[in-house]
Amino acid sequence: MFKYYLVLSLLFFTVFTHATISPRTYNALNDLQEAVSAAVTVEQYAEIEKDLIELRAGLQGNALGEALTLQIIAQLNDAQGFNNKAIEALKIAYALKDLDASTKGQIGTSLAYMYFSQGEFDNAIVILQGHIAQQKKEISPTIFALLAMSYFSIDDFIQGLPYIEKACETAKTPNESWLANAFAANYKLNNLERAIYYTDLLIFNYPEKADYWNQKTGLHQSLENYNKAALISNLSHSQGYLTKQAQLFNLGILMASAGAPYEVAVSLEKAINESLIARSEKIDRLLMQAWVQSKEMTNARASLKGLFQQYEKPKDGMLLVNYLMDAELWLESIVISNKLLGAKKTLTDKQLGSVLLMRGVSLYRQGETQEAMISLGKASGLKESASQAKSWMNYIKQMQG
Repeated sequence: MFKYYLVLSLLFFTVFTHATISPRTYNALNDLQEAVSAAVTVEQYAEIEKDLIELRAGLQGNALGEALTLQIIAQLNDAQGFNNKAIEALKIAYALKDLDASTKGQIGTSLAYMYFSQGEFDNAIVILQGHIAQQKKEISPTIFALLAMSYFSIDDFIQGLPYIEKACETAKTPNESWLANAFAANYKLNNLERAIYYTDLLIFNYPEKADYWNQKTGLHQSLENYNKAALISNLSHSQGYLTKQAQLFNLGILMASAGAPYEVAVSLEKAINESLIARSEKIDRLLMQAWVQSKEMTNARASLKGLFQQYEKPKDGMLLVNYLMDAELWLESIVISNKLLGAKKTLTDKQLGSVLLMRGVSLYRQGETQEAMISLGKASGLKESASQAKSWMNYIKQMQG
């Protein structure tokens, strides 16, 4: 159900500081760094190596200069595929005395990447843990991610999980591989609710990736949330990821299942207005419910009015009258009540009593007391509405003196 996404790139840091090495050394290091990047032949590599060895010999006692030279030697060997030699050069650099913390951290990180690329995960973990423990400045999320993936590579998900989550939390922009690793580790440890959190982030940032939708559907099924699973599966995948707008519609459906009804309402309305999806009773009803759940009642009333006009279902009209009365829109409430009564042959006695009662109250609030008493009188003759209707009639009489 999941994959591991491992970042295998090797990083070398070449930050040269004039304050601790001479301008001449700085320029020499910079030139050799550029030469390594441009070299393509064995002869070129050999010439660069000779120059590096000579430069290092002249830097004995200068910890920073020697460390940076060894770092470039490691890069030179790595470029030629001599990984063991690259590691050895970095180990020597990392062990140098009097090396400042910043440079030691750079060298250590490069060494950890080399260990990782060679499958020496335990060694990578030791280096990175030491770096994190000694680092006083803000730690790069890349370091947390590499440490986490080193743990994952030896199947230690418990130790690795906090670090991959830390990488995701501190990254300025979402990193797909880190989010995917966080999802995978939580799933492996059966933290399914937390795994859903990371599928939400993956879908939000990469809605075109069908695998993430499938993973979320599967997780809801594992938690026996079958309604959510069906909603996500049917409404998201039915769109086929045809356009960005369609993806946003799918994302809205997903966010509704995660408790964000306003987002699904906005997404649905946008998709409808741009003709990305065809209107249907199911879609219109979902839109109305989303507006209600997000407490956007003006929009909810408009959607519900459209449903009632289109499909003429008494339950929609009655709910609309309730919402209109809550908003003290008495005249509109009377209009809808009259429409319901005009089709009274479709109303049950209970529904008829409720409509007559709501109409009577709305008429009274609108100042039409005589008509209100007639409507309430009819409601009082029906079993389910009799008690409330009589109470309202008594109240009106008292208010009239």
